[in-house]
Amino acid sequence: MVEFKQETKESVEILCCTFVGRLDTEECNKDGKLVEAQLKIIKSSIVFDLEKVEYVSSAFLRICIQAVKCVGKDKFSIVKVPPFVMKVLKIAGLDSMLTIS
Repeated sequence: MVEFKQETKESVEILCCTFVGRLDTEECNKDGKLVEAQLKIIKSSIVFDLEKVEYVSSAFLRICIQAVKCVGKDKFSIVKVPPFVMKVLKIAGLDSMLTIS
């Protein structure tokens, strides 16, 4: 599941996407479409909050890459990453390409 919240910090619009639960292929197919629809509406920075995530599949990596393509590497970040998710991001090599904390 993904929840959206718009914020403005220092006159920059930020779309915060809070993911919850298991991000398996089926869930990512739904969530990916929702994220894509939000990005078409708002051309802003985007933050993925993963604090409440229990599992990620490779389909989640696709969502990250699509978001980067849409807003650019400098306007995309992933925050509150659990250790097991960080391991997946490192294996995929995304930790060196994206802003992750």
